[in-house]
Amino acid sequence: MVVDENFIHRMTLRFVGAINKAREEKIQDLGDFFKILKQHYSQKSPEITDFLEKIEGKVLDKLAQIVNSITVKAIGHLGFLREEIIQKGMAVDQIEEKPTKVEAPPSIQSGTMDRRKIETASKIKREISRRNRILKELLETVPQFKILAIIEKTKANNYTTISKATGYSNTAVRNYIHELEEDGFIRVDRARKPFIFTIENTPW
Repeated sequence: MVVDENFIHRMTLRFVGAINKAREEKIQDLGDFFKILKQHYSQKSPEITDFLEKIEGKVLDKLAQIVNSITVKAIGHLGFLREEIIQKGMAVDQIEEKPTKVEAPPSIQSGTMDRRKIETASKIKREISRRNRILKELLETVPQFKILAIIEKTKANNYTTISKATGYSNTAVRNYIHELEEDGFIRVDRARKPFIFTIENTPW
């Protein structure tokens, strides 16, 4: 069970790292492409240069939106897979648990087994907690997960508060929260003002 969960954790970290690297490379490629165009037209037509700068900004924004949306959905699926593996592993542990030979009085043996189980469970819990901190730090580079972390930490319940904490516009925050809601990370109670944001699931 621990090995399988560890595999999902490593795969998640690698996926986010690969996505971030790919995004940086594409941003660099697009930047180089528009730089060449702007240099070509800078003397001939300043108007076209200004137009190219606007197009570049919009293309980069759209690229970031697509990459972030893909990341959120993929991390959501990996999170569900991780939970399923943990639950199945726990079920297998319970089924395969067999009594050992009694070489000491039952009360002493029981106490020893209980301590070992507690120590093992505590060790696993600490290790998973450590991995989750690493994953959380990495995922906060994605706007949606940065917002999720802020809601988790501060219990923020309105777009303006989150906007100030992240530097994103109210419109961007609203869109990111809508994506988080669609992908099952949060639930939004819009019947109340201010809204109530309830975290349903986190990938860390």
